Amino acid sequence: MDGARKAMDGFILHLYGPMQSWADTGFGQLREAGEFPSRSAVIGMIAAAMGIPRGDQRLVDVHDSLQTHVASIRQGRVMRDFHTVETRVGSSRTLTSRDYRHDAHFVVLVTGVASVVQEAFCGLSEPCYGMFLGRRSCPPALPLTPEEVNGDIFQSLVDAAFSTADEFPKGDGTWRRRIRPKHVQIWLDGHYDTESLPGALSNASLVAYGSRRTRLKGPRRAYAGCVFTHVVIPLGTETTNHDAYFHALS
Repeated sequence: MDGARKAMDGFILHLYGPMQSWADTGFGQLREAGEFPSRSAVIGMIAAAMGIPRGDQRLVDVHDSLQTHVASIRQGRVMRDFHTVETRVGSSRTLTSRDYRHDAHFVVLVTGVASVVQEAFCGLSEPCYGMFLGRRSCPPALPLTPEEVNGDIFQSLVDAAFSTADEFPKGDGTWRRRIRPKHVQIWLDGHYDTESLPGALSNASLVAYGSRRTRLKGPRRAYAGCVFTHVVIPLGTETTNHDAYFHALS
């Protein structure tokens, strides 16, 4: 053995906080919350952990090297905050709306070029800059500690989603029970035909496609459309102890 570390295939991140916002548009009167963490937002957090400043050309290189696949454990409630904005001194104020997802929880699988995945993993383990869940006003409630995965990476994402659906992570490293959802939504980075879905997702009850403006093409916020595949995975009907408790009370 030469002591060299085997390259990992990817890693898992848990994104949970009292408020999150993953809108594609950062300007305008309405700033939406986004249905799931965008590719640009997740990679932006990774770049911050790696110590890459905004406007650096390396941001584009990281975007070209990584993919992000997201599982929704808890969508949360959308809440709206109103602001008045003065675009220039002496001008009339404009009313703007900013949406946030309250009490949402997402699991993200990050894959890509092995060397960049490894660098991102190390950066998240010892972050250089602070990281936020979409906006600076949305700090994470859990440490963004990456969990290494190898082999069947999509099975690892499904396993993480299924296990987290039953138990909720707390900031002190422990978990508490919660109500189990009936299904988990997963957004895959890229286009996957129904016939070519990874084996771990072959039992999907829904397959749909869409696009978001989340692929960075230039260091100064120049974004292009990025295709995603939306699948829904049923969790089954088995009853957990937590479910049985609530059923007994009803």
